Amino acid sequence: MQKTFNNNREQIIALLEKAENKVQIAVSWLTDEVLIGKLAETAKRKKVELLLSCDALNVWRYSAIRELQSKGAVVLKTGTNMPGVRGFMHAKFIIVDDKLAYGGSFNFTDGANYNYENFKEYATKEVQALIQDYQNWWTTA
Repeated sequence: MQKTFNNNREQIIALLEKAENKVQIAVSWLTDEVLIGKLAETAKRKKVELLLSCDALNVWRYSAIRELQSKGAVVLKTGTNMPGVRGFMHAKFIIVDDKLAYGGSFNFTDGANYNYENFKEYATKEVQALIQDYQNWWTTA
C-alpha cells in the first residue's frame, strides 16, 4: 500500500460528517471511490450538491455518479470539457451549511492522496464570496 502524502480525504470525510444540513462541492474531478461512497451515504441524510467539470474522467465514473444521484445528491456539470481551454471549471472546494468552506489544490481523486496537495479552511470573510461564486456557476450549469 502506498503512503499518502496528505490527510485531505480524511479532512473531507470529517467535514461531511460535521455538516448539519447541506454540503456544496465544486471540484474538477470526482473519481475517489472512498469519497464517492461517503458522499452517497451523506446524501441520504443531508442535501448534497456537486458541481463537476465536463472532463471525460467524470464521464467515465458515470455509474458512480448515477449512484450518488440515486441516493439524493444533485450533480451538475459545467464549463468546457478540456483542461487548458477557456471556461474549464477547475475549482476545488467544499461549503458546509453556508458557514465554512475549505479548498485548495486537492482534486477528489484517489491519486491526489499521493501528491503534495493542500486543502485548507477559507477565512470567514471569504466564505460569502465563495458561496456567491458557487451559486453563479450552479445556475449556469
